[in-house]
Amino acid sequence: MAYTNLHRLFLQAYLLQRFAKEDTVLNIYRRCCEVAEVEYSDRDFTPFVGVLNETLDTLDMELRKGQAPDTGATYYALVNTNGDEIAQRATTFTANEVAYLKHVIDLIINAEDEAFEISSTLALRTVTPLQSKKDAQAFLDRLIKTQWLDDNNGLLSLSLRTLLELQQYLKTRHPDTLEDCTICMEIVTTFAERCGTENCSARLHQHCANKYLGERREGGRCPSCQEAWQGVRTGSRARRQAEVDDEDEGEEEVGEEGMGGPARKRPRRDGGEEEEVEMVDGGNVNEEEEEELPRRRKGMGRAR
Repeated sequence: MAYTNLHRLFLQAYLLQRFAKEDTVLNIYRRCCEVAEVEYSDRDFTPFVGVLNETLDTLDMELRKGQAPDTGATYYALVNTNGDEIAQRATTFTANEVAYLKHVIDLIINAEDEAFEISSTLALRTVTPLQSKKDAQAFLDRLIKTQWLDDNNGLLSLSLRTLLELQQYLKTRHPDTLEDCTICMEIVTTFAERCGTENCSARLHQHCANKYLGERREGGRCPSCQEAWQGVRTGSRARRQAEVDDEDEGEEEVGEEGMGGPARKRPRRDGGEEEEVEMVDGGNVNEEEEEELPRRRKGMGRAR
């Protein structure tokens, strides 16, 4: 396949997007095919991108494909493949904004326990390049809006767009910190699992682990050390998801007994026989609740 007007049309249209989900990209390709009067087919898109990238390579650019680490959804980013300082600054950001972005990226990558996320408060502590916290907050908001950073309830992490567009820069600046997924060989940050076997360096994206090991991880083996997989989820989002999964499994095991809970006996205030008190949601009735019950019953009697 040769470089044609269809490639030129697509590139002009995609320059307005730069980063988009696969269905959006295919939609652009479909519309360009209609304008160029070329028959459209999804199967032709991969070889189409190959020819496009041959031309883009002469301009130090590439239409790069990546997958979301949690869902595996496919995205495309138009990236600059030249990793030098001048190319990194050739963006819509000012020199001070680029310096601050690099600072935030360093904080995220060096977060403890492979969390790869920091609070927005921490990101705003050192704002020297932008001179004020107000400017820094406005810039962070812009980075989130333009999908350079992900914001998860105040926790900032590197977006897929950043991982795709700044891939070479990130690997050059943090060669001893960043790891590649053992399955897809792309950078691993959030939504990841590491092998629990001592001295094994295997890291897997969540969606890669699901594909390779299965959702329940039963009988799976590490693709690196071949030991039984004992994955350790990294990052607060992954840990929270693991807690939710554990809770869901626990609820399935509770059954009917957990709905009402067993009854227990408490002494009567008049010294008579102990009476049974039903446990609510498997919990204990504390003293304050015991004091409240007679008052409620008394009030209900007055209402009648």
